[in-house]
Amino acid sequence: MKKKKFTRPLILILVLLLMSTVLQASAAPTKDNANGNASTKGLNLKKVTPADRKAAADKLQAMLEAAGLEALAVPSGFGTITDPATGYLVPDYFGNANWAYSPILKKFVDELAGLGSANANALGQYIPLAVADTITYPDNPATGAKAADYYEIAVVEYMEKMHTD
Repeated sequence: MKKKKFTRPLILILVLLLMSTVLQASAAPTKDNANGNASTKGLNLKKVTPADRKAAADKLQAMLEAAGLEALAVPSGFGTITDPATGYLVPDYFGNANWAYSPILKKFVDELAGLGSANANALGQYIPLAVADTITYPDNPATGAKAADYYEIAVVEYMEKMHTD
């Protein structure tokens, strides 16, 4: 009786240990290149071309029609733009380029802001000149010290029109 109580847990532990080593060995990638990285020799990796995508879509349409289901509608011109450098498709979300609704702005309409109010651009913008505050630290006749040029520079939020359009 005691012999059975001891052998059953021992067999169970051995079976679990054996299964875990088999699973680890089958899940671990093989490292057979010089860098020690996992090999992709067994995988059939290739660049997916627009022709491959079209063939897959045609195959899906045929499967749907054979099953008596409604065929998928394909928008015209969808996914036909390819990057000439890589050959991959350029994303065209929602059937339109993402910049399609941006307003067209003319370039270089306004001049850059000038230095001082006399050199303001057409938007009335200019770079102000700093004015020294000599009242805070005035001349000291007792010591003969001259007034100090005192400047305060503030960092604040502001809004500015960037273009006349």
